[in-house]
Amino acid sequence: GKSFLPDKRLSDLFYENTSELSGLDIYDLKYYEGFREKLREFYIRNGFLGVFINEPQIQFESKTKKFRVSFKVREGLRTSITSFSIDGLSFDERNTVYNLLINKEGGLFNPIEFKNDLVRLEDFLKKAGYYFAKIENLNKTTLVKYLADNSQVELHIKIKLGMKVFADQIIIIGNKKTRKELIKRELAFDSGSL
Repeated sequence: GKSFLPDKRLSDLFYENTSELSGLDIYDLKYYEGFREKLREFYIRNGFLGVFINEPQIQFESKTKKFRVSFKVREGLRTSITSFSIDGLSFDERNTVYNLLINKEGGLFNPIEFKNDLVRLEDFLKKAGYYFAKIENLNKTTLVKYLADNSQVELHIKIKLGMKVFADQIIIIGNKKTRKELIKRELAFDSGSL
């Protein structure tokens, strides 16, 4: 039932991180069932959000004394990103963030990587000094909006930046032998730094 995944890529995917038994072409039901989930994740990462994969079908061929393992796949539609907006950032900040993200407008939607995109966004904001910034619509339906038959999605992130946080005084306590100046020299920031 697959049309997206070439046979060679499917074979490579099957033998990546294979179990010891399965790597030797020995029957391993536990690995086959785990591969089904791995295959499903692969399809989802490539935009097939509605992919359906049946339980592995296992047949013993008495002539060759080998097992044949098959997976029935119903790929469904691919989901593309029709629009992607981030509110609350300056033009330059928004461009910098877009370059950090995996999901992009016009590309295929990868919901697994979108979670990581949100983490990347929060890390960027903290490094930019917005330590208390938050994504306002994180748990709302406005963050990811599916259109019509789920073949398209709109992503809309609303950010509340708050004030930038700067280091004021750096107070070092508990040092008995090491001088404060030496410790301050090793810090990655100084008074007045973000």
